[in-house]
Amino acid sequence: GGRLVDLEVVALGERRGPAEEARALYDLTAEG
Repeated sequence: GGRLVDLEVVALGERRGPAEEARALYDLTAEG
């Protein structure tokens, strides 16, 4: 399941930006 989350983070990063991607990745990692 880790790879699926990574793909989702990458998709969000492409739409938003590096800063948002970093936040999203941190949030997902903290929750998971």
